[in-house]
Amino acid sequence: MITAEQKIGEKVFADGKPTKFPQITNSLHLILTDIRGYLDEGGDVFDYRQMAYGARGIPAEYSWMTHYWQGRPIMGLFEEYNPLRAARYIQERIHFLGFVREQHFHNCHFPEMKPGHFELFRVSLGA
Repeated sequence: MITAEQKIGEKVFADGKPTKFPQITNSLHLILTDIRGYLDEGGDVFDYRQMAYGARGIPAEYSWMTHYWQGRPIMGLFEEYNPLRAARYIQERIHFLGFVREQHFHNCHFPEMKPGHFELFRVSLGA
């Protein structure tokens, strides 16, 4: 999960500096991630929620789905104290994180998405 977050983070921060996404002005910024390679099958909605919001993004009744690293829940990219260098830039410059795990799609073509194969998360759970 941390590696997937780092890969997403490379879209906004690489080689020691911000990339691709300017500071927010009048447009919406979205990172849409092809997540098929994550855990061989693309993971599930609880993985995506944790990548975005951390353990607080997972409903209490599914807390057993939380991923841990060194005894602590892995932090989400929108969490204020996430130690990944790119997390701050994601929080400042990105409105939405999207995750696609569709089995078959081609460049410039999104087929009719099946339920559970596309998830979109906004910056804050409370917003």
